[in-house]
Formats: sequence, C-alpha cells, structure tokens
Amino acid sequence: MLSALSLPAQTPHEIEQLSVSERPASGTLEIRNDDKSKLYGYDYHYLRCHWQVDPAVRYIGGDVLTRFTVIDQPMTEFRFELYKDMEIQKIVYHLNELNYTRSGDYDVSVTLPTTVVPGTADSIQIFYKGVPASNGFGSFEQTVLNNGPVLWTLSEPNGARDWWPCKQDLNDKIDSVDFYITTPVGNRVASNGRLVTVDTLTSGVQYHWRHRYPIDYYLIALATTNYAEFIDTITFKDGTKMPLHNMMFPEYEDNWRAAMPNVKQQMLFYNDMFGNYPFSKEKYGHAQFGWGGGMEHQTMSYMINLSYGLTAHEMAHQWFGDKITCCSWNEIWLNEGFATFLTALCQERFFPDSYLDFKKSIHDNILSRTDGSVKVPEGGDVNRIFSGRLTYNKGSYLLHMLRWELGDSTFFRAMRKYINDPALVYNSACTEDLKDHFEAESGLDLDYFFDDWFEGQGYPIYHLDWYQNGDGTLNLSLSQETSHPSVSFFRMHVPILLKGKNGIDSLVVFDNTLSNQQLVLPVGFTVDSIFIDPYYSILCQSTVQKTSAVKGNQKQGSLMLRPNPAMDKLYLTLNDKRQISDIMVTDMNGKLIKKISATGFSGEINISALAAGTYIINVIADKTTFVGKFIKL
Repeated sequence: MLSALSLPAQTPHEIEQLSVSERPASGTLEIRNDDKSKLYGYDYHYLRCHWQVDPAVRYIGGDVLTRFTVIDQPMTEFRFELYKDMEIQKIVYHLNELNYTRSGDYDVSVTLPTTVVPGTADSIQIFYKGVPASNGFGSFEQTVLNNGPVLWTLSEPNGARDWWPCKQDLNDKIDSVDFYITTPVGNRVASNGRLVTVDTLTSGVQYHWRHRYPIDYYLIALATTNYAEFIDTITFKDGTKMPLHNMMFPEYEDNWRAAMPNVKQQMLFYNDMFGNYPFSKEKYGHAQFGWGGGMEHQTMSYMINLSYGLTAHEMAHQWFGDKITCCSWNEIWLNEGFATFLTALCQERFFPDSYLDFKKSIHDNILSRTDGSVKVPEGGDVNRIFSGRLTYNKGSYLLHMLRWELGDSTFFRAMRKYINDPALVYNSACTEDLKDHFEAESGLDLDYFFDDWFEGQGYPIYHLDWYQNGDGTLNLSLSQETSHPSVSFFRMHVPILLKGKNGIDSLVVFDNTLSNQQLVLPVGFTVDSIFIDPYYSILCQSTVQKTSAVKGNQKQGSLMLRPNPAMDKLYLTLNDKRQISDIMVTDMNGKLIKKISATGFSGEINISALAAGTYIINVIADKTTFVGKFIKL
C-alpha cells in the first residue's frame, strides 16, 4: 500500500507502487483495439443510472438507461457486456420487455422487434442486480476499514462490465450521464460531475450526480461510506471560481484540508501550462478509498491520501487521460507517461533543488533492465500495461527527451496544441496524433525517434575517447552500442560537459548520427574532465576515457580540402584507396549541417548555402573516419 510520501513527488519505487495500485480490473487484458462502436453497431450518447449500494454489503442493484445512435449498418440486435454472474431482471425497449441471450463471461445480445436503420436515435433500459466480480485488482470492492465499511469501484482497464452493463470502447465516449445512487442513511456517495441533489427516501439517501462532458466507460465510478465532506473553492486567473469537492474518511479530514494549498498550486500551474481545467463548469474533487494509490476518475480522483506527488499525478490525468484518452491500451503511455511527466514538471517548478536527483532516480530505474518498450505488446497483461518502469517512467522520459531534442518553446507549444486539438478534445488519441503535432511544430520528421523510443527497446551506451592538442583543440571520438538488438543505433543530440581547472566549464552538444563519430573543437581552456549527459537529458549509459592520441580508426592526414577557406565550392580529396560511404558536415558544436550522398560523389561539395564560419567534415570510408576542418567565407 502506498502511504503518505515524505518527498514532494514520487520516487521510482513509489511510482512502481502507484502503478501497482492502478492495476485494477483483470489478470488478463484485452489489448487489441477493436472499434466496438462498429462491432456493436451504435454510438453512445447518454446514460441514466439508478443504483442501490450499501458499503456494508458486496452488492449492487438498479437499472441503466442507454441512449444511442445506430451507425453504419441496420441493427437487429443490441449488444452489451455484463459479467455472467450478474442477474439480468429485464430489458425494456419501447415499453416492451425483450428476450436476450448470453455467451461467454460477458457478452449479452438483445433481439430487437424491428430492424433499426442507421442514423436512428434510440434507447434501451437494463434492470439487473447481483454480486459483482472483482477480477484481479478491484473493479468492485467492499471492505471494512478503521472508519467502518466502505465500497468503491475502480474499472480501469476492463472492470466496468463487472458491475454495470456497458460497451467497453475507448473510442466511444458517453456524451453525458446522470447517476442516482442510493445508500443507507449516514453515508455519502462520491461520483463524477456535480452533485445536484441529496434526497432522503424510504430506502435511504439518494445522491444525484450529473456530468455533462464526454466520459470513457472506465472513468465512471462510485464510492460510499460514512464520509466527512468539505467543499473548498479555487479561483482561476480570469476570476471564475470552481468547487473543490472532497470526501474523506472522518479521521483524515484535517490532513485533507491542509493539502488544499498544494492542490490549488498544481491546478493553477497546469492551467498555465496546458489550458483551463477541462471540466471547469462542474468541479474537481477527491474521494478517499482503500486502494494503495490513486485513480483519475473524471472530475473526482479516488485517493489513498493527498500526498503531493499523488495529487499532482492524478490531477494531471484530468488533462492527459480524461480530456484526451489513449485510443488503445497498447498506448496507455499517453495517459500514464504524461501524468508522470507533469509530476516531474511540478518538481522542477516548485522543488528545483531536488529536481536533478528526481530525474536521476527515474533514469536509473528505467536502466535497471536493458529491455522493454513504451508500447505495450499485443497480448500483454495488466502487470505489463501498468509497468512502473516502462509505461510510467520510460513513457515520461520519452517526453523529457523530446523536450531536450526540440527545445522548450517548440516542445511546449506542440503539447499545448495537442491537448487543445479540436479533433482530439474529449475524445481519444493515438501516439501518431501526438507525433503529428511535434512534427508540425518542429518541422522535423520524427519517425526515427518514435521508432527507437516508443516501439524499440533499450537505450544507447556511449563510449567517448578524448584528448587535447597543445594548441587547445579538443578531439572527441564518440561510439555507440545499444542495450537491445531491436534498435541498432539511437540518433540523439548528446550533451557533453567539459570541465576545466579554476571552475571553468562548457556544455557542448554532439549531434550523434553515426557510431565512431569525430568532433574537433577549439577550446579556450585546458580540459580537466568530461561528462556525458550530466543533467539526465536522455536515457543512456556512458564511459569516458582520456587518451594520448586519437583512438580507433580516425585519420586526419589523408583528407585534403581545397580551397580552404572557401566561398561557394569545396573540393574533397581522399588520399587513400577506400570506398566512401558517408560524408557529413557539422558545425563546431557537432550539429549536423549537411549530409552528402556518397553515390556518384565527384569530390565537389556545394557550400554556398552555409553561413560563414568554421565547420568539421567527417568522411566515412570502409569503417574508417577521416576528419577535416574548413572555413566558409
């Protein structure tokens, strides 16, 4: 169980615990991203649910009215999912009871009296009751804690059908919902949206929660116990106010009230970074439950406590996970990687002195094994879906590295356009949608990056050899191997810190486009030591070695460049009978400026478009690197 955190944000171990707490629904997972709207033939619009629950009893009863529109093909049967041990009392369609059949553990088919044509809006009402399953990690839980009996739901990823009749389709959000939930007097009910009424009935007290934003099936939730309750208020920069609705076990009320300044700090920060809280016309809130972490139920996260890192993570999901939801469980990093990344942003913004240590701990956790992709493979189970090392940490580091590669202004501009894209807002998105935004803002083709870091496994292992000439010129040779054969080479900008005596240092960036790449730098001080990636900007391991001369296969004397300096054309002669395979021109910081095809190369290089300055040229011939320097006038 995840207890209150002593640090301002999660360590990798605590994130691993959090990821375990978010593994709720079943021991095996339906990974394949079927479009169930097309499979089932309808589009969700509205739910009206009446539920009776008692925190002292593992049971739910009631009815679910579903309004929908038929799509694509004429409909002759209405299909939904409900656990086989739940009793269906009756199914009502146009005031008539209909017959149904059940198959497997969940599938239910209702034969319609007439064929319904595409485009028709229709509705059906299902009455049911029973003892829901709690497959694996707690889709429907009832227990007794210190404050007394408590009942809650947690449906991610496939647990909704354990306790209510639904269609589990990530790509078909329900446009709006009304929940009428009755519980014995003395208890309160926490759910999605805004609390409309609380009525005392002969059967108990009924809470009416109304939500008027699109919501995915797994984000629907209810919880009930003898909650204490308080409603705080957050004021946004434009002067508008919104309730912060909190329900907690009575003995924790003081702790939860004390956490409100942090909650407001985080929400205002996210608002500034990514746009207004997505459900600002209703509320944000927290309901305490007995699970060892948190769950981002839309507008009301269920929490074990309000520790800083946990609140930052679950609140971040209201943007990344709820406003825009992953289109497939294969791509759940779009939920969890983003929430982990936003937690790191809070650490960077409000606890900068410990931010580097925080990143290092995440970095080292990912590198504790040499394999594993961010993308969840087909057939993965719940443990793989909610892997703290891969889905949460490596997913977040994919974003850290994109930020490093693109720069802050481009990176955050792309993120803001993604999270506010009208085609994606209150809908679902795939990794390709995110990639499109980063490419549009940067003007770069990022296929290589997502191939390596989203689908590929492992990380680069760098080896740097260096020496300094008497004239101060620094010679660097960077080679790379990879920790997993799925990626043969990671193309990255590698930060290299040069440290000299008397506190002098300089950070250079090596645009690493091939192994055994050479860089020659004029340095105005004597270099004492060199460090690769000192600020944990990328995922890598590295070794650095000072040598007395160039190691490996680098040669300089056999390469001739003329004229030098040059204005428009440069002529390259290689006094060595080897087959040239690559020619690259970099600036003095190692940034790739020009790559020249060796096919049909005559020795002439057009440099007219280059800015005036000094450049390095690397010529690869039969696995040997020849390095030269020229001046463009």
